[in-house]
Amino acid sequence: MGEYLDEAQQVIRNPDSVLGTRSGAVLLYRFGVGRRRFSNLYLQVVVYYRMEGEEETGRVATFFFTDVMDDDAIVLEHRAQVIMGQRIMLVEELTDGNS
Repeated sequence: MGEYLDEAQQVIRNPDSVLGTRSGAVLLYRFGVGRRRFSNLYLQVVVYYRMEGEEETGRVATFFFTDVMDDDAIVLEHRAQVIMGQRIMLVEELTDGNS
């Protein structure tokens, strides 16, 4: 999975969906960032956020490809929908000049 570090950073910057869990993890998903056999999957990045002084920082626990989003988690934000294998934006995609 080391070859997908750039894609994981892309998911963190611009996720399709953001879900929260009871354990405090934030699940970030983006569809279609993988190559070859991963191209029709979500890349899920699991992040734990905390306050350090007045700044919120995050620590990535793991990231992996999956075909489903966690159905026990609570949807916090939903920016894109996948319909018949196509990623459809629901809100304008954020740009930071690095994408």
